[in-house]
Amino acid sequence: MILANSLHSLGSMLLLSGILILYYHVKRHLDESPKTEISFSSGLSLMGKRLTIVGLVFNLTGGLMRLYQPGHPSLLEFFANRWTSVMLIKHMMIIVMVYLCYLTFREDSENELRIRALRTSVVLVITIGLLGVVASVVGPGA
Repeated sequence: MILANSLHSLGSMLLLSGILILYYHVKRHLDESPKTEISFSSGLSLMGKRLTIVGLVFNLTGGLMRLYQPGHPSLLEFFANRWTSVMLIKHMMIIVMVYLCYLTFREDSENELRIRALRTSVVLVITIGLLGVVASVVGPGA
């Protein structure tokens, strides 16, 4: 239980850190030289990319481990259980955020698309965190 919670929380922090670093890198690049291509293969951008990927892996691993903890409600109870409904919405946002990160890393993505995807990812991470707080207040038994 401790390992699952630690992985899940650490993954969330790494994910947010990676997205913020990538946002800073892309924004700075667009301000300095908007006509050139953005590279994610060295320096700060590579660190941001790696933090994002490791954060996603840790977060998903911890989340999957939580599914098998005793007393965890079934994910199929989303109409009967408010906590499960909040978790479903939260994880649908995570899927959108993962897709936005994928768009950011693609070599053929335009710079404007990258900056919008990263801005949206930051908003989604904050919203997902707030939904996590709501889920903690509601509790799995609600």
